[in-house]
Amino acid sequence: TQVDPAGGTTTFTYDTDGNQLSQTNPMGHTTTATFNSRRDQLTQTDALGNTVAFSYNDFGQETTVTDARSNSYTNTYDAFGNLLGVEDPLGNIAAQNINAKGLVSLRRDAELNETTFTYDSEGNVLTETDPLGHVTTNTYDTNGNKVTASRQRTLPDSTVVTETTTFEYDERNRFTKTTDAVNNGTTTEYDLLGRDTGRVDARARRTEMQYDVFGRLSTTTYPDLTTETRTYDKEGNLLTEIDRLGRITTHVYDLLDRETETIFWDNTPADDTDNPRTRTEYDAAGRVTANIDANGNRTEYAYDDAGRRTSTSDALSHVTSFTYDADGNLKTQTDARNNTTTHTYDALNRRTATAFADNSTKSTEYDTMERVTAEIDQNGIRTGYAYDDLGRLTTVTNALSDATTYSYDETGNKLTQTDAELRTTEWQYDALGRATARILPLGQVAVMSYDAVGNLSAKSDFNGNSTTFTYDVMDRLTRADYHDGSFETHGYDDQGLKTSSTHRYGTESWTYDVRNRLESHTDINGVTLSYTYDAQGNRASVTGPSGATSYTFDVLNRMKTISDGSSYQYDQNGNTAKVVFPNGTETAYVFDALNRLTQVDHADSATGTLFDQQIYELLPSGHRTRITEFSGRVVDYFYDDLYRLTSEQTTDSVLGNRTTTFGYDKVGNRQSRNDDGVITTYVYDDNDRMLTETTAGTTTNHSYDEQGNTLIKTDGTSSTAYGYDPNQRMVSADDGSDPLTFDYNASGVRQSRTDNTGTTSYIVDANRDYAQVIEEQNELGTTEVTYTYGLDLLSQSRDAASSYYHYDGLGSTRTLTDDAGNVTDTYVYRAFGTVEAHNGLTDN
Repeated sequence: TQVDPAGGTTTFTYDTDGNQLSQTNPMGHTTTATFNSRRDQLTQTDALGNTVAFSYNDFGQETTVTDARSNSYTNTYDAFGNLLGVEDPLGNIAAQNINAKGLVSLRRDAELNETTFTYDSEGNVLTETDPLGHVTTNTYDTNGNKVTASRQRTLPDSTVVTETTTFEYDERNRFTKTTDAVNNGTTTEYDLLGRDTGRVDARARRTEMQYDVFGRLSTTTYPDLTTETRTYDKEGNLLTEIDRLGRITTHVYDLLDRETETIFWDNTPADDTDNPRTRTEYDAAGRVTANIDANGNRTEYAYDDAGRRTSTSDALSHVTSFTYDADGNLKTQTDARNNTTTHTYDALNRRTATAFADNSTKSTEYDTMERVTAEIDQNGIRTGYAYDDLGRLTTVTNALSDATTYSYDETGNKLTQTDAELRTTEWQYDALGRATARILPLGQVAVMSYDAVGNLSAKSDFNGNSTTFTYDVMDRLTRADYHDGSFETHGYDDQGLKTSSTHRYGTESWTYDVRNRLESHTDINGVTLSYTYDAQGNRASVTGPSGATSYTFDVLNRMKTISDGSSYQYDQNGNTAKVVFPNGTETAYVFDALNRLTQVDHADSATGTLFDQQIYELLPSGHRTRITEFSGRVVDYFYDDLYRLTSEQTTDSVLGNRTTTFGYDKVGNRQSRNDDGVITTYVYDDNDRMLTETTAGTTTNHSYDEQGNTLIKTDGTSSTAYGYDPNQRMVSADDGSDPLTFDYNASGVRQSRTDNTGTTSYIVDANRDYAQVIEEQNELGTTEVTYTYGLDLLSQSRDAASSYYHYDGLGSTRTLTDDAGNVTDTYVYRAFGTVEAHNGLTDN
């Protein structure tokens, strides 16, 4: 019997030979074992009665292992007891040959691919030859330490080079230096106790480690002389972490040394009672039973007697449950809406099929090496995969039997990728496997080079324009110099967060709170956005020139309310069930058993009267086959086996019936569109750039630079020319009558637009999943439009009037309503987001 510091009792039983027959944990769950007279273990049975069985030969070597689902693995041995082969439950055999010294001389996998080995007199591997004949050669010093490892590689000009990595050791045979194949060296230093005290990289930058009296890492000093510090409790548990800015994170443990609380730094470090913290609870067996986030929201977990998680219950008591087969594979998962997904496994415990709650299934096939050879989706569409003898993917064949192929060099670098139209993209590499060139099908070449530690130091794009990059001692990009003489610089705080950026369009700055969350961003026009957060880190507010927008979140940390009066509701699985707007309207969403959207209702909140609706019908794979709209308009969609839209058939009593068909080449470029007899054809070059678009005898021509940017678009009557900055961002568009220019921020997001009427500046909120414009300002800095965002754009305010957005399942605006909830604008779409009709006058 063993009693832990928390009072939990674990009991053991033994036979007369001292074999442990059972172990009962503090929860009362018992695992048992049986043994033969030679003390070989015959069975292992978990607390649920699932048994793994073992058998042995006369020498006590394990000959079979039979899992709880009765699948057996069989081992064979030679007369000297060396393992010769393993046969899996499907009859696949992996074998090896043993030489006279008992060393493996050959390994043969289940597909008969052979790897061979040679040795020196001390048993060190001298050569390893893979199934394709590629040889790795090693040399050793007199102490048996490996001092070189060499491989040959064939260059694009067919030259064969030998690439060697060397290793050095001190008098205690401790590894001290690695010199790679391009002569970059990394060294390691030790103290008298053999602890790693210093590392010097290939740029001669030193990182130092210090230890406490018990040999635990206490301080790390980085090349920029910033430090991180750790302290420990008397049991050796990590107690505090002090980051490079001096902020402390504290860890709390229970009597069994399990972390129960993590306390984070805040703005009142002298008092940690109000600090944000997360907590963890455990059962007597040491399994996590609850996590409590920094807002106090609780998630609970339950387990079966074998220790497998059987349910998760969130802070709203929504339960997801799990069951397992005898081998511990996940068998079923039932979500909070009671939809069950079931998984099937083969004898090797590989998942072979998944059955969904709508009775659709998908399946996976494998080869003898456990590589995926085919995936069959819920519509029965099959994608195949093939591999070379080293297990590298060589071919992907789609459902139309069109193949993409790949080739590799001796070290595994991808050399070529050839698409289904037989166009090939090539790559070249240095001795460290870093891509040094990329060659497009039409021969354009981009070139890259690197510094000693692998940072990209220079590149030449497909236009031949060069950019060089400079980094600080912490490998952070500090400067980029472009071919046109322009440059950009970046600054960082000690924690490595970007604090400033100066580039061709202006200067930006960033500040952060004590949890490294963005606190403010000042853009190139001097406009500042500031942010606050709740204890869990949810963004609680954003403040810009026109004021603040604040947010609250539910106990599952999902956005709940917005300060404009909008709110969100969710179903048990977390799908957005309803958006309620402050103008008395709402949008409700309906989802099927697979959480796929099937209906969108836009209605008056008080009466429930619909003013718009979209109903979707789906394929088993989830692709939409029909949309029935509020107006009575019906759109049917048809796809090929690659799910490319081949036909859109519209039944519409207002705008008229229409059928549009589409044709594609083997790589997905649209070759034709037939719009009720009006045919458009498209021509592409081998780099997949559209050259011409011809409709009813009128041809639009496109020309490009070598980088693939559109330079000129001409339709026979007019021409538009485009210009780009060194980062390939469009900075001008000139059609001869209204030239446009654009500015960007450091992240490449457009910051302003200038046309004949003046300049519009965009106030961009980049502190979200996708950067969004929240205000538009004129040349005088006056805000003309504001946008309010929740999970998506909720409304715009223009000329003292608000418009609220109501979307379809694709996220396209279908309806705009005003402050009183009246419909002001409606939109009708064709395939690929083309607006077919817009009724209304709102500037959107």
